[in-house]
Amino acid sequence: MQLDKFGLGQEDLYERIREEIRDSPLFRFDWFFLSRTSLEIQRRCTTLLTMIMREFGEEKRALDDDDSRESTPAAKKNKKAGNKVVESLKVNFLLSCVD
Repeated sequence: MQLDKFGLGQEDLYERIREEIRDSPLFRFDWFFLSRTSLEIQRRCTTLLTMIMREFGEEKRALDDDDSRESTPAAKKNKKAGNKVVESLKVNFLLSCVD
């Protein structure tokens, strides 16, 4: 939810999330969350966004398969690292929200 609150394109997004966690009374005694660095928060957010995009992709594929019973070869996915993955997730997420 904090990703949406601050916006995916912010420079210091993960540092802001870290500060929100430290200031929140919900995490006052949760040392696991309080001890996370902004890099660890970034990795977790990227993982969660990837999982969400995969889930939406599977649902979309299932709907497409139901609509057209044609089998098409799956496109090979290139593994991207770092900001390229985050940027593609941002674009895909924003496009899926528009639909």
